[in-house]
Amino acid sequence: MGVAPVEEDDENFEERMTEIHKELLTLQAEANQLMDTISANFEELGI
Repeated sequence: MGVAPVEEDDENFEERMTEIHKELLTLQAEANQLMDTISANFEELGI
C-alpha cells in the first residue's frame, strides 16, 4: 500500500492560469455580445 507517485507537469502553472484567464475573458465578451443580440431581438418582438 501507499500513495501513488505524483506525475510532474512540464507545464508552468502561472502560464496555464494566464492562458485560461485570457480564454475566460474572451468567452465572457462573446457571451455579452450574444446577450445584447438576444435582448435586441426580444425588444424587436415586443417582449
